[in-house]
Amino acid sequence: MRLSLDIIYAKSDYFLVFPEVICNIMHSNNAPGFSCACDVGYKGTITWNGHTHGGSCVPKTCTGDNVNASEKGAVTKSTEDYHGSMTTFSCNDGYMINDATAIVCNATSTDALWPAPKVPPVCTGMLFHMHSQIVVT
Repeated sequence: MRLSLDIIYAKSDYFLVFPEVICNIMHSNNAPGFSCACDVGYKGTITWNGHTHGGSCVPKTCTGDNVNASEKGAVTKSTEDYHGSMTTFSCNDGYMINDATAIVCNATSTDALWPAPKVPPVCTGMLFHMHSQIVVT
């Protein structure tokens, strides 16, 4: 436990103020006392009992179906549905992805919906030449 001491200067006298306990909860701002709060993109409850803190901060999440993969494709999320996670769209073998745009979970103040991609993912079949015939899959 780390302590922060505040000293108040009054004329030529020094007065020691009671120490404030630094909050060291993971994913918090590590501020002293009741100023302690969860970081942006995290939510939770931080409690104090005298000089002892408790609680936790967990990532906020994105929900919704804007991250659905294209038929014949897949979607990968960098950190599941957590704030800051980025999607990558891809296609199965034999298919090409269009110019689908990645999307990022932006749940800064509350849990949020995944944003819709500016260009939704579409997988189209590639052309193959077989014995002078063109086959479209």
